[in-house]
Amino acid sequence: MKTYLNTDTGLLTLAPGSTTGITKLAAKRGDLFSLEVVPSGTISGAAGVLAAKSTYSGDPVALAPSWTSPTTEGAGYVFSLNLNTTELNALFTGETPEVALMAEITWTLSGVVRSTQTFSLVVAHDVWNGDEPAPTQANAALSFYLSSPDGSQWQISITNDGQLTREKLT
Repeated sequence: MKTYLNTDTGLLTLAPGSTTGITKLAAKRGDLFSLEVVPSGTISGAAGVLAAKSTYSGDPVALAPSWTSPTTEGAGYVFSLNLNTTELNALFTGETPEVALMAEITWTLSGVVRSTQTFSLVVAHDVWNGDEPAPTQANAALSFYLSSPDGSQWQISITNDGQLTREKLT
């Protein structure tokens, strides 16, 4: 996912020059979440960290301790956040469909530490784990029952020749 960082204000947005900060990003548990951050100014030599926690006082449940610097003009710094950690997996109990984590990006340049706004990283539970059985194929009904207005029951069937037959049951 490509995002844009205003290096003056620390605002992380979905569009360059936007004044609307990101409030929520979506990801899947077990995946490697790739986040590209395109800065508005030069931050060459900066060290970046992407951290996600379930509580402010808790330890990170997902952490990208560094970013990869861009190699081409206009590209951004790329975080690879591992969402397959023991700490994150422990938050998914039973049928929990998703977990909302608080996240932020911090970057350090020339000894000065800056941070983005806190945003939600909503991590959805896996639907497919890979070890479930395939569903059982349903067979088409060879006959069905109908009720007529007088309350009698009819069985409607089809023959191998495609002819419909009817039989009054009651």
